[in-house]
Amino acid sequence: MAPAGWAFLRGDRLLLGMITMAALTNLLDQGLSEVLLPVWVRDRIGSAGALGLIAGIGGLGSVLGNLLGAWISPRLSRRKLFTVGFLVGGSPRFFVLVLTAALSPVLVLYLVSDAFGGTLNPVIGATSYERIPDELRARVLGTIRASAWVGIPFGALLGGYAVAGLGLRATLLGFGVAYLLITLAPLVFPAWRQLRRPEPVSAAPPPVGPSPVGQSPVGQSPVGQSLAGRGVDDAHGHDEERDDHEGDQREILEQGHGL
Repeated sequence: MAPAGWAFLRGDRLLLGMITMAALTNLLDQGLSEVLLPVWVRDRIGSAGALGLIAGIGGLGSVLGNLLGAWISPRLSRRKLFTVGFLVGGSPRFFVLVLTAALSPVLVLYLVSDAFGGTLNPVIGATSYERIPDELRARVLGTIRASAWVGIPFGALLGGYAVAGLGLRATLLGFGVAYLLITLAPLVFPAWRQLRRPEPVSAAPPPVGPSPVGQSPVGQSPVGQSLAGRGVDDAHGHDEERDDHEGDQREILEQGHGL
């Protein structure tokens, strides 16, 4: 993990809480998919095809959930969508394996749960890109990915030892209760109140009233007035000089006629 990325995450309690929740739930998810669910299918159904069918239905639910999340995320509170998505998409998958030995309820619940779980990715992605500065984005996102996956190698190990020591039913209950408690974090810790869309930035209103430069109309400025007045005076001056010159010429002609 990049030191700069980890240093930034330690100062952002919301992102730190999100990757902590992701790391713990990924550990439990790995134990479910790699150990608990295959053991349940072997003991209750006895068909490898059932395991593939459950995985396929879950994948379909995840695709639908991502599409639903991209559409509904701008319309709902991010905190509510994130919390409901984790509550519905997480612990019920463990509890249904405790309560039933039939395949149909498990298929229906996996479709619904994975659809709700799929709505989490748009929320996590949008929140991460909004809160991480551009110059740190690559390092912080890499740290988030590595931290979220840190528990995956231990999920199957923990699940295998728990089933061997406690039995399948007790392990499913323990994993389910732990998952439920983890997903209640957004309702308990104050840092999760920051999980919301940023306020839109409004543009500054234009200045009211004419600018000082544009207050005087063209031709009415003091400079224009002085130029206009000067032009009128010059015109009068030229007329007077012309009249004097014509008068002198008349006097000469009259004197000539007199001669």
